[in-house]
Amino acid sequence: MYGFSPSQVLKVEMNVENYMNNETYYHYFNRIMLMLTSLFKWENLPNNIPERFIEKTLFNEGVCAFINDNEYGQIITQCTQGSEVNLYNEPIAWECFSVNGYRKTFQSDELSIIRNNKYSIPTQYLIHHHLKRLYDLERTIDKNLWYQRRLAILKGTEDSRLTLENIMKDYDENKFLIFGSKKLDLMNNLEMLNFNIQYTGLEMEQHKEIKWNDLLNMFGINTVNTQKRERLISDEANANNQMIEINVDVMLEERELAAKAINEKYGTNIKVSIRHNMNDTLNKENKEDDE
Repeated sequence: MYGFSPSQVLKVEMNVENYMNNETYYHYFNRIMLMLTSLFKWENLPNNIPERFIEKTLFNEGVCAFINDNEYGQIITQCTQGSEVNLYNEPIAWECFSVNGYRKTFQSDELSIIRNNKYSIPTQYLIHHHLKRLYDLERTIDKNLWYQRRLAILKGTEDSRLTLENIMKDYDENKFLIFGSKKLDLMNNLEMLNFNIQYTGLEMEQHKEIKWNDLLNMFGINTVNTQKRERLISDEANANNQMIEINVDVMLEERELAAKAINEKYGTNIKVSIRHNMNDTLNKENKEDDE
């Protein structure tokens, strides 16, 4: 006695596929989000301002504001720029707000803006291009593996249709034994058309690793060990390391400028740096390569 009709089984399969599509994409999204929001280290933040909030806001919105509020003191909030701009296309005023209902407007000289990069582009907008390709590769591997253990097309009589569906359901669920009635005659009533799809999982895994490393390198996260396996010559490795440093400087420079402006305006001693010293790592790896 089987619990699902053929139409119900198909619906379940479709729901599983949709779930896996979403799960695969957000698996990579969450992995890179956790890494990138931990990339920079903030020190000497006043009033216990959480470093986590700064990086989360820059990741999601690309900009946040440091203000000295009459009620709360020195705080960091989400913000949106006003409609008026000065000669250099910079906002004259900013509206600062928080999820607890806080909302105030400040002139530009009354606060300091922290930008994720020169154009205030949220990090999440920069990763979707790469995540789509990782998603495609991962799901291609899944489907390619799926086809290795499933028949492409079964041809049989209409009378044997339900029996065949039940047999393939048991097979798909990895059941150890599959039972049939005495009247079951697969050899005479069944024809199989197999497309013989080749297994390409290893090649896809290698391609996926390259795309994942491209994404990491884009944000200054080195993948030297992988590059060693590919036997890059020293000049190629140095050129790649230089590009990695440039990528991380895109975000680090704006954070350092913001920290400097805040310190000068409010007399603080805020510092920001890469959490793991990238230059020391690159120099160490280059020295090992040379040896």
